Amino acid sequence: MSYNKILLYLLGLTFLSGSFTLGRLQVEGFNVEVKYILLLLFIITLFFPNNKESSFKSIKFSKPFLSFLLISLSYLYISLLSIYNSNNISISIDKFVDILFMIVLIGGLTYTVSRIKKEYFFWIISGLMIFIGFVYSIPIYLSTLEGSARGEFSLGGPNVTTRILFFASCCSVYRFSINRNKIYFALFIFFLGGIVLLGSRGGFVGAALTLLTLWFVKYVFRKWKIKRKNSISIKGFAILATASFILSLIYQPLKRVFQSRIIGDTFTSGGIYTAGRDMLYMESLRMIKEKPFFGHGLNGFASVSNFNYPHNLLLEMMIDIGIIGALYFFILLLYAFIVMFKLKNTSLFVLAGLPLYMIIVQMFSGGIYDFRYYFFWAVPLIYYGVSKQEGIIENGYTENID
Repeated sequence: MSYNKILLYLLGLTFLSGSFTLGRLQVEGFNVEVKYILLLLFIITLFFPNNKESSFKSIKFSKPFLSFLLISLSYLYISLLSIYNSNNISISIDKFVDILFMIVLIGGLTYTVSRIKKEYFFWIISGLMIFIGFVYSIPIYLSTLEGSARGEFSLGGPNVTTRILFFASCCSVYRFSINRNKIYFALFIFFLGGIVLLGSRGGFVGAALTLLTLWFVKYVFRKWKIKRKNSISIKGFAILATASFILSLIYQPLKRVFQSRIIGDTFTSGGIYTAGRDMLYMESLRMIKEKPFFGHGLNGFASVSNFNYPHNLLLEMMIDIGIIGALYFFILLLYAFIVMFKLKNTSLFVLAGLPLYMIIVQMFSGGIYDFRYYFFWAVPLIYYGVSKQEGIIENGYTENID
């Protein structure tokens, strides 16, 4: 396995690891979070390359990318400083550590994309996401086929799992756009089915709105060119037949979970069921009105209320650092749309929807640490979208998408 591949695997796994601890794997007396182990391995790999090509080099950034990087880091830095405005430092410290971790991740990611060709970066990362998505999907499908009310995955909560499945689905479309292998299109459908079976309403809405936005941008500003074939190959027929068979097996579980979780649990006789989010939002608005300019400090929602976080990215940013948090939110949202329009005529277009997806889903669930996925996709997409690199990767495959 090449040095760059190991580096990218460690980087991707560090971003995906979340707050998972070895204690959940019954590793006695060793309850450290896996993300710290992976980050250490990534840094060691970064600083001790095993070949001359991997040695450090000077980094040159384009002005658009540098602007994005400075804006992102300035937001995180201001959030760190807001700990001095908190009325409970002991509660704020956990979020302080998470943001520091995010800054280190963004730094490592920035250096990595500056030294690896874009096609190689996205080809390896997409493969990693597809593999992990497949691992997550199997127990979800099996549990629902056995009659479970919704898909289950014991090593990850529904919020993290639905994000990973959507990343995997978009990565499948990306790979399909590269080599037209129908297996990847089948995987795209497979992962979307997993999102439905998982029964996460926020994840389903986020996936649907993101795909709809991508379709709108693509069709309104430039129609896709579809190459039609007059015949279907034996391989294509076999894939179609297999997909049809699998669909027939999972149709009833898909229908059951969609009707019970997505429709039934959302629209009730008493109105729209929010799972208590209406109370969180009301409390958040009260806190924002109380301190609209400077906020309540880092992790202010947990410090002042009896809840962990407001389940809404915009509200969380405003509670922590006030009106400037809303300004940063809309700037990051703007960058999400810029990425889509910048890359709409490239093979990276479907991946360009992932920063927007992260903003959408975090309007319903997840705290600020979950927002690291936004930067995981936005940093390479913005860097490669504005640079003029040749698309040569280690395996001899070339493609120039600029």
